[in-house]
Order: sequence, then C-alpha cells, then structure tokens
Amino acid sequence: MTSLTRLKPLLTSSFSAVKFTSQGGEIIVTASAEQVEQQPEQPAQSRVRVAVKDNGIGIDPKDFCKLFKV
Repeated sequence: MTSLTRLKPLLTSSFSAVKFTSQGGEIIVTASAEQVEQQPEQPAQSRVRVAVKDNGIGIDPKDFCKLFKV
C-alpha cells in the first residue's frame, strides 16, 4: 500500500529541485523497487526507493533535521 503521507514530501522536494536549479542545471530522479522481507502469514510487500539529485543551491546541513530523519 502506498503511503500518501510519505509520497507528498517527496513530490514537494522534487518540485523544489526544479525551482532552485538554475537554467542549464541538472536534476536526476531515480526509482527502484525492492522486495521487503516477508513476514509469516503476511502478504508479500515491495518498497519503492526514489532519489532526487540536483545541482541547485542546496540545503544547509544544519537544516537537514527539519526535512529528513537523520
């Protein structure tokens, strides 16, 4: 099941990458599927890992805790 609570911040940060990357800059979005170890008597699950990399102005490392679990 997709968690919309987790998907919304990802999409927001992706659009921020576009906003703060100058013309001619680069934004790379990658996605991969991973099998999650199946627990007894539970349906099989997968996890989608999405990464956004850009060469925009960046985020000050002291502000990471405001955005991500570190």
